[in-house]
Amino acid sequence: MLLSRKITTGAMCTALTLVFAGLKYIFPVADFTFLTLSSFCIAIAVILVGIKGGTLTYIASGFLISAIFGILFALPFVLFFGIYPIFKSIIEMRLGKKLLFIFKIILFAGIASVVALLTAVFADKMDINITSVFERFPFLDFLHENRVFVFIIILAGILSVYDLVLSSLILFFTKKVQPNLRKYNS
Repeated sequence: MLLSRKITTGAMCTALTLVFAGLKYIFPVADFTFLTLSSFCIAIAVILVGIKGGTLTYIASGFLISAIFGILFALPFVLFFGIYPIFKSIIEMRLGKKLLFIFKIILFAGIASVVALLTAVFADKMDINITSVFERFPFLDFLHENRVFVFIIILAGILSVYDLVLSSLILFFTKKVQPNLRKYNS
């Protein structure tokens, strides 16, 4: 692939990432959806341009999202959703399927533990009252004692669903879209 074509592909993926970030800004209800689609744009850059090009696309996207929408808005993308497709491609090349599954479970549990710890540390500063949820729903009272453990399990499950959706999007792209791109680029 020519250098100019690689730069153009990376720029288009960066532009699409910015579009999805803008949609996340406009429609805050669908945060997870637009973050996943932003991740998919980085994954497309990794597939078409390579890991170096995908990394440059991630850096450019993270910088532009931070500059346009603010640093706090860009944190989920910069800290996890943007870097994960690059990390995923490197790990999947080096590990077998069984070992990869175990590694992802450990990774997601670790990320969920860090998020739970940060939430517990900053909950007072952000006026988050977790106990009010348990007061409204008495049938969840048994979870109140183990809420950190339950939070870690739920978040690890959400991250697993995210990985499954991202993998499905990547599979669709490589099987259905990429062969047609080669046909038209010839």
